[in-house]
Amino acid sequence: MGPDQKGRLTIPAKVFVGNMSFRTTKEELTALAGAAGTVVDVYMPADRATGKPRGFAFVEFASQAEAEEAGRARLAFLSTVSHELRTPLHTILGYAQLLRK
Repeated sequence: MGPDQKGRLTIPAKVFVGNMSFRTTKEELTALAGAAGTVVDVYMPADRATGKPRGFAFVEFASQAEAEEAGRARLAFLSTVSHELRTPLHTILGYAQLLRK
């Protein structure tokens, strides 16, 4: 928690990001999500036995409004893509393009 630009107290909001490529890095996801708002933290769980990524993450934004904007941008992108193209790579690339607009 912390103050926003107007001095109001804000509560961070976490967003689940699923169906990620196992090659996605924390830095890449942070940069991508940063286009939607201020990223406070990115948590990418790893398999306990192997240490390999599990294919999902939680992105914490500085405010609920920024988290909602990220969710809206994701849904808007997915609504334009056919089911066959909804692979992790296409989702990430398209989501990044939509957020940059």
